[in-house]
Amino acid sequence: MSKRQFFKKQMNKLFRHLMVMLVVGLSFIQGGGLCHSQNLPPVFDPVGTCYVKEGDTLNINLHAADPDGDSIRIWALNSPPTASFTDKGKGYANFRWVPEFIGPHSSSGSPFELFFFASDGSLNSQMKVKINVINVNRPPQLILSDSFSIGSNMELVFQARTEDPDKEEVKISAFGLPPGATLDPAGIFRWTPEVADIGKHGVALKAMDLSGGECWKETQIRVFRPTGYVLNIGISETVVGGEVKIPINLNNPNPVSGMELLIEYDPSVFTFLYLTKEGTRASDWEYHVYRQRTWGLFQLIKIVGICDLPNQRSTLPLFPGNGPIAYLNFKMTSNTLFAGLLIPLEFYYFDFTDNTLSNYLGEFVPRDKINFNNGGVLLKSGNTLLGDINQNGIPFEVGDAVRLALFLTYGKSFNQQQFLNSDVNQDGYWATTADLTYLILGIQKEGSVPVVEPGSQTEVAEVTISDHPAITSFSISSQTEVGGLLFVLKGANLDSENVKLSSEIQDMELFTHQNGDEFRVMIISTEGKYISPGDKSLFTLEGEKNFDSVEISVCDKEGNLMGVKKIYEVSSNLPSGYILSQNYPNPFNPVTTIRFKVEGERSKVPHPITLKVYNILGQLVKTLVDEEKSPGTYQVVWDGKDQNGEEVSSGIYFYKLKAEDYTETKKMILLK
Repeated sequence: MSKRQFFKKQMNKLFRHLMVMLVVGLSFIQGGGLCHSQNLPPVFDPVGTCYVKEGDTLNINLHAADPDGDSIRIWALNSPPTASFTDKGKGYANFRWVPEFIGPHSSSGSPFELFFFASDGSLNSQMKVKINVINVNRPPQLILSDSFSIGSNMELVFQARTEDPDKEEVKISAFGLPPGATLDPAGIFRWTPEVADIGKHGVALKAMDLSGGECWKETQIRVFRPTGYVLNIGISETVVGGEVKIPINLNNPNPVSGMELLIEYDPSVFTFLYLTKEGTRASDWEYHVYRQRTWGLFQLIKIVGICDLPNQRSTLPLFPGNGPIAYLNFKMTSNTLFAGLLIPLEFYYFDFTDNTLSNYLGEFVPRDKINFNNGGVLLKSGNTLLGDINQNGIPFEVGDAVRLALFLTYGKSFNQQQFLNSDVNQDGYWATTADLTYLILGIQKEGSVPVVEPGSQTEVAEVTISDHPAITSFSISSQTEVGGLLFVLKGANLDSENVKLSSEIQDMELFTHQNGDEFRVMIISTEGKYISPGDKSLFTLEGEKNFDSVEISVCDKEGNLMGVKKIYEVSSNLPSGYILSQNYPNPFNPVTTIRFKVEGERSKVPHPITLKVYNILGQLVKTLVDEEKSPGTYQVVWDGKDQNGEEVSSGIYFYKLKAEDYTETKKMILLK
């Protein structure tokens, strides 16, 4: 072989080796061996603090990119209920929200913190965005007639009503009040002008809310000299749901022997009972009748009176004077929405004989010879104590919720005061399911916890608090039916997922609320059910005992408070079943503790146990425990790292305990 051939052969061999290395290198690169040795999480474009006014639209456009080019899914956490979120794909998303003018999702709940998450299917990224909602105060409105007319020495009563779109308290003030006139906080104007006040008077009223929004309105009052007849519907007062008697007054300069009156009222507020002439100037009249008719949305009452019919009996006419000629008797609405309002009763004109009189000669007295003044009923709220349904003087306690549930479910009777007290959400409708919901929420958050000492109480409940390792149990012993219980634990650092209602009281419902260092647990039935007499387990709190004190309020099935005797017990160190507790802290950064206990009731031999952490896609992140455990209580610390010792990204994770036929999973959040 020549040197030339040998050299050519060696070069071909080298070329083949280089090609093989090139192919292997490309395969290594395409398989992620070089550029993708470690998957990287998505990265959000930063979003600063956002500002939006109440009623305006806030749009946040989000974008996240993945360094590895993987597809991305974006979602939002703890968005306001009225907000919308759209994942548009390819790393783009939009958050849209219009803050409300009132309530927890307005400026009163500001600032708001939203958490947005992006996931490539393996790793998550999280971004926190702060939203400041700016208060927009809408001024109140004054509802008032432009003018009024009144005769001298007669009382003028009207009401200036206010409406505030932001539901703020509104105060009314007046400028230019005539001497002797008054305006109370409810906007009720009262004035009895004298002869010297005849003429026109301008009165300016101002309504101002707590935020400084205001509006003005002026009304003109004309005072005239009553040279003719005056018909006047009186102003009477009663409580919401009460009965009232309203006079129809006549001031006549000449004798009157007949009348034909037509009165209009709103049947949604007034329920007409009867008309009477007893105790009036017309009590001796021979003919004094009424009839009713419906006219549109209103009801009309026609009153016809004749003093002397053409018979053997002789009755005198009404001589010149002033006073009632009839009384209208009504039952008023129980809707507390009308409390504090002056509900009008007015003369109505249908034909030319309506609201006319006749003198003792039988001569017709037309309307243009008569001055008319309308009246009405001022509805007062009475001695309302909202939330005190069982009328023990203590509002918003567990017995009130039980009593209202009994009314709604079984129709257990309410008296008038209970109806007034039951409109706890103040929407004007008493004893509704909305009121029960509002009442339960109020008791959960900051309601009364009246603790009745056993002492002289005939009905006493014994509540036992048993302290086990990693669990605290609550039970009750009572000789009578129990309708509801409220527990307030002080210094608690608990979570609603840690509270488990006992199967012995499965007909009851559990409500919990955390407020600072106070944790509340309420047990009632919104369907009016109760806990039967005897010894019953109530609920358990998982985790080590971490509350300093507990207040307990108990009521019977009628909603009456019972005496409470607390008993404390410390149980055996050996747990009685498998329990997986909520991790603490949660959310956490960078470590959290997970406690669990192993069953020891059937056998004291070790049990195979696994405790594993998974991401939101169900992929295994790390195995914390995989071994046999003897009965007892254990705790494991997770440092937020995966099986390879790499720190995981912020997001939602799940940890699962598995032992024989027992499996339980709980959620935790890592926030960095």
